[in-house]
Amino acid sequence: MTDRSRLPLRLAPLLALLLLGAVVAPATWAQDQDGGADGMGEGTELRSSYDEVLDEEAALEEAVDLAATRRARLLVDIATVQRELDTTRAKLDEATLLLQAAVRKRDVARAALRAAQRRLKRATEQLHAQAVSSYVTGGTENEMLAVLISSAGDVSATGRTLSYATAVVDHQREVIDAFNAARRERNRLADRAGSAARAATDARDELAGVAADQEATQKHLMELAAKEDEAARYQELALQQLRGRKIEIEARVVALEKESDSIGILLAAHQAKQKDYKVGSIEFQPPLEDIDLGSGFGMRVHPILRYERLHAGVDLSAPSGTAILAAAKGKVVLAEPRGGYGNCVVISHGFGIATVYAHQSRLSVQPGDKVEAGDVIGAVGSTGLSTGPHLHFETRVRGVPVDPENFIDLEAAAEASREGD
Repeated sequence: MTDRSRLPLRLAPLLALLLLGAVVAPATWAQDQDGGADGMGEGTELRSSYDEVLDEEAALEEAVDLAATRRARLLVDIATVQRELDTTRAKLDEATLLLQAAVRKRDVARAALRAAQRRLKRATEQLHAQAVSSYVTGGTENEMLAVLISSAGDVSATGRTLSYATAVVDHQREVIDAFNAARRERNRLADRAGSAARAATDARDELAGVAADQEATQKHLMELAAKEDEAARYQELALQQLRGRKIEIEARVVALEKESDSIGILLAAHQAKQKDYKVGSIEFQPPLEDIDLGSGFGMRVHPILRYERLHAGVDLSAPSGTAILAAAKGKVVLAEPRGGYGNCVVISHGFGIATVYAHQSRLSVQPGDKVEAGDVIGAVGSTGLSTGPHLHFETRVRGVPVDPENFIDLEAAAEASREGD
């Protein structure tokens, strides 16, 4: 297997040259960098990314809130259906008890029905036997006639015969009445045996159907709630990831600004032994030939993170490549990429005063260079935390930013530039 970590000997000198170039070239390379093909700096990308994250975060938070609202409504609906289901189940239990009682009554009625059917059967048999007997003997009148003829000479016998005939007729009538009564009782008990049980069964079945519908509704609502829970978990995960991206961007911006703010420490050390500034000690001029004022010195909303912070200088709008001029005589103490300031030049003018020129596309001086007011020190650009070509210009007293208007009347210079146009 080839060891790719070992390079041919003939490539070693070339590699050493490349490494040496990488060590000494960064400052020179950075000096020639603009904000890209569209003239935009890193701030544009960071602000675009941050705005995108904020928009996504707001949309996702809205979705999370809507999902929480839907889930809360589902939980209310589930609780409502549960209460209805509990009521229905209680009614179903009651109906089941009523059905069981009706079944017991039906069983009792069926037993009575069977007894009535037996009585009807006996009555039917008796009636049938009586009818057969009447038919065979010619009926009750023939029997009585025969008896009367045979006992014509015996008054007592005739009376007994008439009594017997009457008894026979009464018996037949009783048999018929018993038959009819037994048949009516059977029909009544038959109706009674089924009606109560059917009514109880219908009531129980109707409640069972209602309970089944409510259970189906509850199951559906619980499935919807489970889906909302799952969606909420994914949304929360996405929100955490999104906020992680947001923190990364904020950390990047803060890191760049912290690196920029270290200029104050550098100047404080450099100017520690300088005399204090007195009015007229230094003559200043605008850092651009044409002044177009943008954001001024003071508190303003951060262009990326959207919180209020000190804007430590003034922004002067100008096309990329416009020459930047030294605002006063002095010595270059810094000329390099400086965090959010991008390509930056810092000139110390003595008396604890320094000027800062940030976001340059090109640096034309080096640390240690001495410059006169009006000398070209670089070109306008959009490097660092910049969202478009401009010069960020600061004046500092022993490292502390102060309003440049204290030294240069930029408003008057801007008015003069407008009149010149």
